[in-house]
Amino acid sequence: MISFAVIPAIIPSDFCLLMEIIQTSHYNGTIDGFSNMDHVLLSGMGTTRGKQRKIFSSYSAKGHRSISTPTTRKYSSPQSPQGENDVFICGISTSRSEPDLFKVGTLPTMRRMRNRHSFYSRGTRTLHPRLVSDTRSPDNVRLTQPSMQFKQPKGNYSKRIDGAREIYGDMNLQRAVALLSINNPITQTYASSYIQHECFKEDSAKGLIYQMGAILELINLLKIKNINVQQTACAALRNAVYKSMTNKLEVKKHDGIKQVIQLLRETNDPETKKQATGLLWNLSSCDAIKEDLIDHALPVLTDSVIIPYGYQEIKYPQTMDSDIFYNATGCLRNLSSAGKGGRNQMRNTPRLIDCLMYHVQACLGANQADEKSVENCVCILHNLSYNLDSEMPSAFAHFNENVSQSKKMSKRSSVGCFSPGTDHLEEADLCNMHFSQEDDNPKGVNNLFHSKAVKMYTSLLDKSKSDATLEASAGALQNLTAGNKASSYLMSSALVDKLKAAPQVAKLLHSNNTDVQKTAVSLLNNVSRHINLQPQLASQVLPELAQLLPSGTNSTKSSDATIASACNIMQNLIPNNTTLAKTVLQGSVLRNLMNLSKSSSYPSAGKAACLFLYEMWTQKDLQNFFKKEGFTRKDFVNDWTSTVVKLAQQNASGFLSKKMF
Repeated sequence: MISFAVIPAIIPSDFCLLMEIIQTSHYNGTIDGFSNMDHVLLSGMGTTRGKQRKIFSSYSAKGHRSISTPTTRKYSSPQSPQGENDVFICGISTSRSEPDLFKVGTLPTMRRMRNRHSFYSRGTRTLHPRLVSDTRSPDNVRLTQPSMQFKQPKGNYSKRIDGAREIYGDMNLQRAVALLSINNPITQTYASSYIQHECFKEDSAKGLIYQMGAILELINLLKIKNINVQQTACAALRNAVYKSMTNKLEVKKHDGIKQVIQLLRETNDPETKKQATGLLWNLSSCDAIKEDLIDHALPVLTDSVIIPYGYQEIKYPQTMDSDIFYNATGCLRNLSSAGKGGRNQMRNTPRLIDCLMYHVQACLGANQADEKSVENCVCILHNLSYNLDSEMPSAFAHFNENVSQSKKMSKRSSVGCFSPGTDHLEEADLCNMHFSQEDDNPKGVNNLFHSKAVKMYTSLLDKSKSDATLEASAGALQNLTAGNKASSYLMSSALVDKLKAAPQVAKLLHSNNTDVQKTAVSLLNNVSRHINLQPQLASQVLPELAQLLPSGTNSTKSSDATIASACNIMQNLIPNNTTLAKTVLQGSVLRNLMNLSKSSSYPSAGKAACLFLYEMWTQKDLQNFFKKEGFTRKDFVNDWTSTVVKLAQQNASGFLSKKMF
């Protein structure tokens, strides 16, 4: 192991060599290899979506919900403006940012048996989970070119690595860390730039600088009132904490978070803001840091970045660098998956939701549905819609008032020991229920479940080509349709009746992205619970759902959970649409269902197929059709299907007993 105790505070020979490089060399666009990469697009890593829980039965109290995850991107950034004291070094390396989240644990769901009259079922809610892999903010640090004449020192040589040149000679990480403490802006800028570059090239450099105590030295450089020093120190920290939990925690240990936030609050330099927000994005991937960021960074990011940029008109020249807004929303995207407390703080942050909504709507109006920050904004809104009805019940007060009135009316005519609760209202009660008039100009959390939000998400489904944006939009709709009967019906009705958006959702079933497909089928599962919406929904989605079933000759890319949900939806829709069912089920579809019911490759979907087949035989209107197709009762009611139905009935009975007592 290298002993760093012997490193002198100042290394005279090395420092003289460094000053010779800085004062006597000439760099024409590179610093012996820190290249001028203005438009380099670097590869990124993919992300993995947390597993979503689905149920194969179609009866339960609430819908499925979801939470979403960021994606991976890196871009190059433009060259920064001239800094203080005329200290310039040309751009040397790329900075990375990554909300590296982790899988969210399994969300509990209840399973119940559905009867022939289509009970109200549980859908899914999605959260944008913490990432399994890292995401990076799109930044390539470019420091300004030297204003002095430089001459290449003799004996040094260089080579090109990853599109940039690296200076070789006597400089190394050990010397660079030692030079951070020298009270000279030129030296500090060069040393931190070298560290930034090495951390970008080699992951091992991050561990080495941690051992040398460089994290604290770099944090201290953020306090120096010099633009270039602050820029390069931020960029070095940004790369140092990338995919390094140790360095993230080291930044927290030395109050680095507060220092970065203070710098972001005070600086007017766009490049410094870009690096600071990129650093915060990286730090936001650590669960141990999220609480501090929500308490301290959330207000500053909202006031100094989100609000000023979000309300700018898309069609006019921007007064703020879009990468700053992109990094800030990337950070908030991670924080929105921190938990109930964090989500509520974000929901209650003044103008945050308003600004995110405005930005997405402005991009849609300018035909820029895939503007890079839209994805982050939609993912934040998606996460903030998760469990909204239970985490902020006050926002649904007007729903509860109408539910209470309907319960009183229903209670007068009810007979028996148990008065109806919210989850026991009949579908007819929901259709006739009077909902309060919507506010034409919603504010804050009210934006999340307003009809304008539903319209915005459906517009994104129609216009966006980004899988992450499509998944987040469908996931937000999934959450909105997963609540109690009143709110779920209102949102589902707006989606199907008013906006006629069922075909746009059905289109996602053909996506090559299994996460998009899974979210779309979960949304349809939520909406299909409502009897009055089933006729319209059936004609628009049943053919597409049938195509998700695995056939004997063709394998399917759809997951077991997705196919199970498809069976649930078909089971909900077919009993009240037998004429359409005959068209959809003819040919090989029935045979595929029967094969699926006995398949060990799709355990959940097999159970769902068993329930579906058993249910279909109870439809008298369909029995003659099945016989004409060459099937008998044993194809629908047999040992396989009867066993699954009996088990489902037992599970449902046990759940109802617990609920009663």
